[in-house]
Amino acid sequence: MLVRREGDEVVFLNPLRHVQAQPMSVRRPMDADLVASRAARGQAGLVQAGDYRNVPVVADLRPVPATAWYMVTKVDVDEIFAQARRRGLAVLAMTATAALALVMAALALRAMRRRNAWRTRFQQEREQRLALEEYRATLQSIGDGVLSTDAQGRVRGLNAVAETLTGWTDDQARGRPVGEVFHIVHEDTRAEVESPVDRVLREGGIVGLANHTLLVARDGTERPIADSGAPVRRDDGVLEGVVLVFRDQSAERQAYNALRASETRFRRLFEGTADALLLLDMDRQRFIDCNFATVAMLGLDSRDEVLQTHPAALSPPQQADGRESQEKAGDMIETARREGFHRFEWLHSSRARAPFPVDVILTPVDIDGQHLAITSWRDLTEAKRAERENERVAQEALERSRELERFNRAAVDRELRMRELKREVDALCERLGESPRYGYGPAGAADIDRS
Repeated sequence: MLVRREGDEVVFLNPLRHVQAQPMSVRRPMDADLVASRAARGQAGLVQAGDYRNVPVVADLRPVPATAWYMVTKVDVDEIFAQARRRGLAVLAMTATAALALVMAALALRAMRRRNAWRTRFQQEREQRLALEEYRATLQSIGDGVLSTDAQGRVRGLNAVAETLTGWTDDQARGRPVGEVFHIVHEDTRAEVESPVDRVLREGGIVGLANHTLLVARDGTERPIADSGAPVRRDDGVLEGVVLVFRDQSAERQAYNALRASETRFRRLFEGTADALLLLDMDRQRFIDCNFATVAMLGLDSRDEVLQTHPAALSPPQQADGRESQEKAGDMIETARREGFHRFEWLHSSRARAPFPVDVILTPVDIDGQHLAITSWRDLTEAKRAERENERVAQEALERSRELERFNRAAVDRELRMRELKREVDALCERLGESPRYGYGPAGAADIDRS
């Protein structure tokens, strides 16, 4: 459009599209908020206002050089925004579609995550269930009794061995105070013993049961037991219960009592014999035990003077055969080890007397992995003295026997000579024609020969 100002009005030069009128016939007030009025007032550039119809438009205002005219190029706002609206609707539709797709994707992702979460949770619960079943199977198959409690000391469960020892089933014991199910007393005083569960709950650490404790079952059966209690804590360290593990010690106690009785019998025999008995460590060649007969034989004050000593330390420097005691003792020990038994004579020392002979017997034995020798000493002093006395008496008897033999032989010789003389006298009388004086003839000669 071409417009110019004429007084208080603006005049449109060219025909108008939306008004049927002659050029220069259409006029509008200068003070109206119209793009033509703004151009006539000298405004230039892009503006937004009403056109000659008072319809909102966007216009570009430019003066025509060397004239009073202004050129107005306009476009209806509706026309400008119509395509924008279409594009906006398209964008809105696309945005809505994309948003819906995103929502659907988000819902699908959420569903997938929830499905995965449920699957993971199910797998975890399955693993926990399997672990729990394995834990229960382990508890049921373990050889010791197992009792678990909560943080208030109430029973949560028992395994099969615990049921047998306490006399309570798992169902019967569940929820009861532990002292009612696990009733323990002192073996000697019969006084009740504090439950290890109470100590664990109070102290928060692992505790063990004192010796000489009896578990009193529901039916009154008493069994010696050994046990220990340990706390059960959550990941954050809060104590939530106690596990008590205990076992029947009846068989162990019987074996222990039998061992003590056997040891007592052995010690009585060991100490009661008149012979000296010792235990020798063959590897270290040291005595590790002895009876009081050994101490008395050596004239010592206590067995401590014998223990951990070498046999040569209780002997003179040399033995009867001239060998060094240290060297010969080692040879005797090795002979016993090699042969399985060795008996020999040995000289030992004593504080109260001179070195004395001993009959020694070494019998190797293995006890708890140690190579030992049961050693027996028998003092030969009296036996040697009796042997010497017997030899002296025998020698005297032999000498007397020889003297008697010589005397008898002399007497027999004299008698033989007298008989021979008489026989010769009788023989002479016979040759002279006289009667025999002594009566010795041929028979008499035979008697002489038999004599």
